[in-house]
Amino acid sequence: MMPKDSFENRLGQGLKRWAQAGEPTLDLEAMVKARVGEADVEAVEAPVMVSGPVEEPTVVPHAPRKRRWARWLTATAAAAALILTAGATFPSWAGAASEWPLVGPVVKEMIMEDAGLKWAYDMGFIQQPLAEATHEGMTFRVLGVVADKGRTTVFYQITGWEAPPKTAGANDGQPVEVRDPFPSLAKPVERAPYAVISRVNNEGVGSWWSGEPKQTPLGLIGMVTTYAIPTEEATLDLQIHFDDDTTERLPIEVKRTANASREVIVNQVKEIAGVGVAVDSVVYTPAETIVRYRTLGPQMTGSATYGPERSSTPWLEFEGRKLISTQTHGSGNSHTVILPAVTGPARLVFPSQIRPVQVDLMVPPEGATLTAEGVTITSEGWTVQDGVLQASFQWADNTDLVGLGRLELLNADGQDQETKGARSEGSSGYNGVQWRRFSIELNGVEPVAIRVPSLNFYQEGPWVFELPN
Repeated sequence: MMPKDSFENRLGQGLKRWAQAGEPTLDLEAMVKARVGEADVEAVEAPVMVSGPVEEPTVVPHAPRKRRWARWLTATAAAAALILTAGATFPSWAGAASEWPLVGPVVKEMIMEDAGLKWAYDMGFIQQPLAEATHEGMTFRVLGVVADKGRTTVFYQITGWEAPPKTAGANDGQPVEVRDPFPSLAKPVERAPYAVISRVNNEGVGSWWSGEPKQTPLGLIGMVTTYAIPTEEATLDLQIHFDDDTTERLPIEVKRTANASREVIVNQVKEIAGVGVAVDSVVYTPAETIVRYRTLGPQMTGSATYGPERSSTPWLEFEGRKLISTQTHGSGNSHTVILPAVTGPARLVFPSQIRPVQVDLMVPPEGATLTAEGVTITSEGWTVQDGVLQASFQWADNTDLVGLGRLELLNADGQDQETKGARSEGSSGYNGVQWRRFSIELNGVEPVAIRVPSLNFYQEGPWVFELPN
């Protein structure tokens, strides 16, 4: 025979076995109490829970009044205890329990919280499947869509997928056991099926973001986002990548979501060393903070590469915490930075920017030594082989120069020759020297010199903005 709290004990032990690391964060009893309330009701004494048949509960006349959750323990807990006693793993138990009365919503809340989607679950954005597609035993389901002023977010679930074996290396040809460091109901996975938003109203999207889905007892749970839809109603085309060789298309109809976000005008400008940043507006959503900003002055071309000792990632300072941005995208001088959600006044900090400097440096085939802004740049020359131009540049690593502007190819008359071939750039640094190597497909172009029109310098800030709430 087992005590009354056997259900909670077994649930905790199941979670321990599943997580294989740390202490469980689950206090189901407390969550159930909070979920169903503390009202007193008449209740019978809980039955004895054993691994065999469950005994009939005995009604005790004038039994003490018990909490409402105790009544739930008399039936659901007994059944759950039997399932766990029979050797069911916690994930399979949680998957089944998600459909039980009372405990089902609690389990789903925990799973959605660990998957980062509790806000959407609480606001009713995750409902019944809106659309689905199948492939070789796997089912992709659209659980909900938020199309607010900030972005368009699709929540999805994938069932029937089996994770590949996880190993940390080899030991005499045998897999090495890996301890799972994620003691929660959702675990990050790699090489899993995923989805992207490829088109909106049959037009290609400029940018989309899709994080790795989380593995949960309810299957893979994930989300994919793109810009806000341009019309009140729109058709989204999802590309579902089941595996490397199989991509399915799934169109879904969406409507703008009311009251899921709000936009606040900021209109603040800060300038350091001639580099200006203008924050135009901030959009607050339950899931994230979306800031729209512009860089002022000459715009960077080419690329910039620097090490982790130089910070470039924006953050929010909120209630004594530092909340790092999760994504930045944009084109030209218009940009968007995505940060964690906040519920009050916060400070937006840009630790650095790129300061482009206009120059006019010419490099003949035999190479040259160039000096600009106090930095000496050396080119060992460039060559053309099989229609591909190869060039390299180097400079001291202890400078603020972090990249070259987009290279131009000049003909004998000194005119820029436009190439439509592929361009690639590689960067490296060692022995106190920074290297940049370029490959450019010429497609018939015959250059006599390379022109470097600008240089990109690391400019330390910070640019700080007080965001209104």
